[in-house]
Amino acid sequence: ILDHDLLFFEALPHSKPILMGKDLFLNKLECNTEYSRTELTELAKGVAVHRTVTKYLTQLENQGSVVKVKHGKYMKVKV
Repeated sequence: ILDHDLLFFEALPHSKPILMGKDLFLNKLECNTEYSRTELTELAKGVAVHRTVTKYLTQLENQGSVVKVKHGKYMKVKV
């Protein structure tokens, strides 16, 4: 139902895309800026808890939106 509602509202004229979850988290990150896990968890407040941030990072790494720079450090890349 949620997917259908989002699709419906995005089809309306003058509507902005509704971002939720992983997409909302990704939009909070700046390109080419290195973030620690602590910083990412802090940025995600109101969007996700620590465990969900870990899940989002894995998904974003797999789709190529975020790269792991080194242990505990991540960076958003322009796609």
